[in-house]
Amino acid sequence: MDAFGINRTYLLSQIGFCFGIGLTVALIAVVAKSNRSSKFHRTFLGVMTAWVVLYSWAFSLAWTTIFILSVNGLVSGFDLAFNLQNRSMPISMPTLILSVLLIVYYLVHAANAPFLSPKQRERYVLGLLFLPFFVMPVYYLRFIKNEKPVSISA
Repeated sequence: MDAFGINRTYLLSQIGFCFGIGLTVALIAVVAKSNRSSKFHRTFLGVMTAWVVLYSWAFSLAWTTIFILSVNGLVSGFDLAFNLQNRSMPISMPTLILSVLLIVYYLVHAANAPFLSPKQRERYVLGLLFLPFFVMPVYYLRFIKNEKPVSISA
C-alpha cells in the first residue's frame, strides 16, 4: 500500500483480470465469427450453455422460494436468502462471467450466420439480448449442435 491507501498488487490483479476478460471476449468473437467449429468445441459449448441455463434457473428458483418463505414468516428473517447468495458466490461469479461470454459468442455467431435470413437474424439477436437464458439453448440446438465439422485436411 502506498500513502494514499491504494493496494498496488490488488489494483494490478484487477487490471489483469479486466484485460483477460477483454481478451477472452475478443477470442470468442473471432471463433464465433468463423461459424464453424470442431465437434469437441460444439459439445463443450453445449455443456457450458446447459450449465449456465440450469444453474441460473435453479439459483433463481431457490432464492425466490426462500425469499417468499421469509416474507410469509415461514423462515426467520431474510438472512437465509442472502446467506444463500453469499455462500454461492464462488460458483455464481464464474457462472456470471461465463454467461456473458456465451451471450457474446451467440450474438456474434447469429450476426454472422449465413444460413439465417435477415428477419431470423434480427429475432435471434434481440432474443439473445433480452431473453438469453431461453434463446441460447434453442439457438444451440437448432444451429450449432448439428453443424458440419471443420475438415482438418490441408
